[in-house]
Amino acid sequence: MARVTREFGNQSYIGGFFSSRDFADTSNRVASLDARLKFSKNWVVDVQGVHTWTRQDLNAERNCLSFASIDPAIGSQQGNALWADASYSGRHFSFSTYYNDFSPNFCSELGFVNRIDIRQNYANGAYLWRPEKSKITDFGPSFSETVDWNHAGILQDWGAALGFQVDFTKQTTISISRGEAYELFENIGFRKHSTSFLVSTQPYKWISFSARYTQGIGENFFPAQSLVPFQPFLGSTKRVNFGFTLRPSARFRFDETLIYYRLGTRAGWVTPPFSPGQSVFNNYLNRAKLNYQFTKELSLRLILDYNATIANSQLFDVQRSLGGSDDVNGPFAPTKQFTTDVLFTYLLHPGTAIYLGYNNGYSDLSLRPGPPPSVTAQGAPNNPTSRLFFVKLSYLLRF
Repeated sequence: MARVTREFGNQSYIGGFFSSRDFADTSNRVASLDARLKFSKNWVVDVQGVHTWTRQDLNAERNCLSFASIDPAIGSQQGNALWADASYSGRHFSFSTYYNDFSPNFCSELGFVNRIDIRQNYANGAYLWRPEKSKITDFGPSFSETVDWNHAGILQDWGAALGFQVDFTKQTTISISRGEAYELFENIGFRKHSTSFLVSTQPYKWISFSARYTQGIGENFFPAQSLVPFQPFLGSTKRVNFGFTLRPSARFRFDETLIYYRLGTRAGWVTPPFSPGQSVFNNYLNRAKLNYQFTKELSLRLILDYNATIANSQLFDVQRSLGGSDDVNGPFAPTKQFTTDVLFTYLLHPGTAIYLGYNNGYSDLSLRPGPPPSVTAQGAPNNPTSRLFFVKLSYLLRF
């Protein structure tokens, strides 16, 4: 790998990059040119263009070749990518936008590219008024948009949101937003929307909390196998996020996070005997985290996690959604889990420490005697599934 950069002007540069990965008859080479151009104290533009050359074994389990090859063993291709970003930052107005483009035959084995054959644009901005000598520190509207399509010109997704936010003293924020979206999934176009309300505050140094309520329309990506017609469908969504932090002293900190998500049936997207308003699934997440500093060196961290998905098996395939299988022989994923995590740390200085930890997991998976024995997910998460105790020593040698 090689990287060359030349700086010029005011915090601007132009650079080049090259990498080559070779193994036997296969190879992957990446070359790129990039630049950062700061036109003023407010405007900044970043751009990068990339080209790849790839030769891969067609019989390998992992390859990113996108078209047929004459050679039955080795295939080759070239691909391109483009990325551009522009941003403006001012006292009242802020704006940023980016565009990226990955061709269907782009491949970078040494990097992480989560999606190819896509052109995507994203933009967001806000304008804030900042009154003087007021408990309101700033207020104003904000917006965001995103759209992506493939190289065949087929629209994949788009989304747009408009919001209004007010910030007060004592780190208090109130905001409301409305979003509209479209998603193409399994060649079905889903039109969605959501409305969200947020409140967060820290009235005193020792306590802070935030709450968000969102309702709208979302997909059921995992319909039950027995559902007719068997296809994803839209439902009504409700989501509640709540969290608070307690810091009564410099040594003690407690964080609590609660998340509730519900998907229910919606008129026009389900057939009898189901009716609008029925629950498709309810998801509950709860995390409690405690930190206590006994001395400068000795500290305790305790984490309690609870995760449960309660589903209507006639509408929702909970096993596939959680990574399990519909096969009667499994494997099965737990629908309810409870985990405890305890860690004591004795830290003399960074690099030199002793760690003492304990982890215990419970789930609702039950083993039923045979013949043949079977595993089912039901009841409360009171069956131990894992238990771990460990000691870790770390020592930093200084020269």
